[in-house]
Amino acid sequence: MGSVSKIVTLSIATGLVVAALVWVRFQPSRDVSGSVPNVAASRLFADQDEAPSQRDLDALRRTLGEERLARLALTERVERLQTQLEVMQPKRQASRFEGDAGRAFEASEQRFGATPDEDGTNPQAVARHYFDPDKLKGVGIHAAEADRLRESYDEMVMERLQLRHLSERGEIDEEELSAEETKIRDHYRTELGDEAYDFMLYAGSEANRVGVANVMHASPAQVAGLQPGDIILSYAGERLFAPSDLVRATIEAEPGGTVPVVVLRGGEEYWFSVPAGPLGVAITEWKGEPYP
Repeated sequence: MGSVSKIVTLSIATGLVVAALVWVRFQPSRDVSGSVPNVAASRLFADQDEAPSQRDLDALRRTLGEERLARLALTERVERLQTQLEVMQPKRQASRFEGDAGRAFEASEQRFGATPDEDGTNPQAVARHYFDPDKLKGVGIHAAEADRLRESYDEMVMERLQLRHLSERGEIDEEELSAEETKIRDHYRTELGDEAYDFMLYAGSEANRVGVANVMHASPAQVAGLQPGDIILSYAGERLFAPSDLVRATIEAEPGGTVPVVVLRGGEEYWFSVPAGPLGVAITEWKGEPYP
């Protein structure tokens, strides 16, 4: 009877152990804090060796936040540098509406018949007030004439610099400055003559042509046949070297009649007859070799 009791007792104990193991197997696992882990997270990282902890997730969020802030800062810096670059870039010269100083059309700076500098620089900026006698030699002007033109050019530039000095000191306003500069140009043009004056401007790398940047619809210029890109050589028989020359010529023309206008287009001269007065064109300064 004693043996039977031991067997029964052992069977009961074995059954209890098996029951306990089964119960533990089907219970949800808990971490040290006693919380039940997220089932979705467990599935998400089922293919990984170990699911990330809350500390890892927090660290990842901080890293992403820092990278986002760094990206925003970089974008802001790029935009700021781009704005500074646009400010530093030289502005394109705006043309003046012929006959009306209050209007303007934007036009690219172009140089008629001129070969760009080999170094690619802007002659209007770096060669300002620089007289190049080799240019005159290249168009057949002898040394003595080149020296005479250089003396005249230096005198003209010095007079303009003195005017600029007075303007900067506030002793003359912009309107007076413009009028006095026109007088200086007219003086040397009369003294030298149109042909020599053209040579002098060319050697000094200064604008010596009047270009058509735009033509107004139904204007006298459009009706006559003028086109953007034309070079206006003369108006009513007067040679033109600056936009102010054309403005003055249209004002002085006798109203009611017609006047001849000579333009250069594609290396050829074209003659037009237009009503005296404003042409209705946007004009700008151009540079080119002396034209007969």
